[in-house]
Amino acid sequence: MFKLSRQESIVVFYLIGAVLLGSIIMLTRRPLFPPPEAEHLLSPRAISLEPGEMVPPEEGAVLDVLNLSYGPEHVYTTEELILAYGEMEEEKEQKEKKEVKAEAGKVNINTASQSQLESLPGIGPKKAEAIIAARPYSRIEEITRATGIGPKIYEALKDKITVDKETVSAPPAPTLVTPAKININTASQSQLESLPGIGPKRAEAIIAARPYSRIEEITRATGIGPKIYEGLKDLITVK
Repeated sequence: MFKLSRQESIVVFYLIGAVLLGSIIMLTRRPLFPPPEAEHLLSPRAISLEPGEMVPPEEGAVLDVLNLSYGPEHVYTTEELILAYGEMEEEKEQKEKKEVKAEAGKVNINTASQSQLESLPGIGPKKAEAIIAARPYSRIEEITRATGIGPKIYEALKDKITVDKETVSAPPAPTLVTPAKININTASQSQLESLPGIGPKRAEAIIAARPYSRIEEITRATGIGPKIYEGLKDLITVK
């Protein structure tokens, strides 16, 4: 037998300690035996599959997520798998909510007002009017039939617009409301002043020249000539 010097003994002592420490670390990172009454599953990369056998896609996706944290050789507990499935379901739900929110934030080209259409990239007053005039649309691609909307503009719009598939029929024609005519025989001065081209002086002149049997007779009032009469004739009456 040979005798070690003091320095050699110290080196051997440290080497033995390092080996023991490494063994302890390896044992603690991977259990020797699985916990009782717990289901375990290895990563697909650590399973020796039979020919033609495949890991279910959803299960494989969960394991791939886990492998990023634990490594391909980790033995997963039931709790870890349940947590991973829960996290995936939560991410899926959040993604669906974002998609719904994004769809809700799109401009409906069948119902949007001109100002809403003008908020879209590349759409000014003229193009907004053209989009409205070309309604209805059953698909967003049909917006290209509106004057001034070409493929380039459509590419910038396609992710920002939508169509209401349930109501693609032509919008009803707006109801034209004819304003009530003003009776020049009975109207007050303020009512007469609401007419185009009629101020306080002309209103007083119209009242002073009453009565009228025909609307053309309003021209005998001071200051009411043919030009002003043309602007009044569809707005006044004598009955």
